[in-house]
Amino acid sequence: MKSNRINFIFLSLYFLSLVLLACNLSTVMQAPTPDLVATSVHQTASALLAQAEQTNIFPEPTLLIPSHTPEEMVQPTGSPTPSPSVEPTASPTVEDNRILFAPGTTFATVRGEVQENTPREYVLQVSQGQMLSLFIESGGKTPALAISGADGKEILSAASGYTWYLTRITKTQDYIVTVVPAGKSADFILHVATPIDVNFDSGATAKTFQGMIAADDIVEFRAYAVKGQKARVTLNSISGQASLHIYGLLDLVNYVERKSGSTTWEALLTESQNYIIKVLANDYPTEFTLEIEFLNP
Repeated sequence: MKSNRINFIFLSLYFLSLVLLACNLSTVMQAPTPDLVATSVHQTASALLAQAEQTNIFPEPTLLIPSHTPEEMVQPTGSPTPSPSVEPTASPTVEDNRILFAPGTTFATVRGEVQENTPREYVLQVSQGQMLSLFIESGGKTPALAISGADGKEILSAASGYTWYLTRITKTQDYIVTVVPAGKSADFILHVATPIDVNFDSGATAKTFQGMIAADDIVEFRAYAVKGQKARVTLNSISGQASLHIYGLLDLVNYVERKSGSTTWEALLTESQNYIIKVLANDYPTEFTLEIEFLNP
């Protein structure tokens, strides 16, 4: 009997040892080796990087670089409200209804009268790529504008009723500007400008212009900028004989009034639009340097 008990105890201990050994082997087999862990992490990182490249999770930053104006921009009919203030300027030469800009200027004002049902025509030459800006005002009912090229191509019909128009010229030639009365005789003032385009070099945000301006004359620039950019315009002239006038062509806001005599402008832009920047000479001719800068946010 005693021998049987001893055998039973030994058998029990033997089976218990087998069970414990099996549990330990299972635990060891489940634990990954350091090499397996490193391989798994590397494969997971590679998969995430590939996914990022495919889905563009990390796109390149987008910079708001000043862009060119649309090929044509038309203002609505009727006198804009509020309209940009108009400066007096030296009278341009008009020979046989041909408008001749004074040397070094880009702006001309012509005063005239139209009789009832009798349009009046003016001719001026504009080069390919230039902007042509026209604005007419009158004490009575404002006449409408019409524009056509010497080649016979119509650019603007008087039936549109526009009194303010801006377009980019695609062909060097003479252009006929017609003032069409609105039913009755009327005195009018026609403002004609060929603004200098401000085109930035690739990657640049600033441009500098140097020139000469005659007494009481105007040199006009057109620059396109986008909402959110910071504008900085600085004008230098001999003895301060020139000042700025700046307004937007879309919102028609005068950002720098002529009467202010200001030579600098800084602002955070709230509109994406064309900005007209005018250099205005005072009583004497002067050399000037104009720096225009649009900084990205």
